[in-house]
Amino acid sequence: MSNSDIVRSIIEVWNHRDLSTIDRFVHPNHVSHGPTDDQFPQGIEGQRVFVRTFLAAFPDVEAEITDIYEQDDFVDADVTYRGTHQGELMGIPATGRRVTVHVHTRDRIANGKIVESWAEWDPNDMMRQLGVG
Repeated sequence: MSNSDIVRSIIEVWNHRDLSTIDRFVHPNHVSHGPTDDQFPQGIEGQRVFVRTFLAAFPDVEAEITDIYEQDDFVDADVTYRGTHQGELMGIPATGRRVTVHVHTRDRIANGKIVESWAEWDPNDMMRQLGVG
């Protein structure tokens, strides 16, 4: 399995709601860098909590990979997420609004596991789409 395939599998977690994929492809001591990292634990458990939190808020979320490229131990991907805010998200009650969030990710893979990830996206844009920002 290529490094790109590993990243594709992790992104597909959002579409299939199969969190066991995180256990297969994320290193236990995973380090995450992104705009909401201060709200979630680090490591594999942080990845589980992040996904569970957003799936609870956007149960119909779909992730679409618009570009993916691999170089050495790194995989960069551009992903568009779309979903309807149907559950509480970080203290914000469900708004029923549909949101679109564009994310650029960069993952470093070692021995078949994602060991470090960077995510660039604008949480303020998401909040504006929810009508709270």
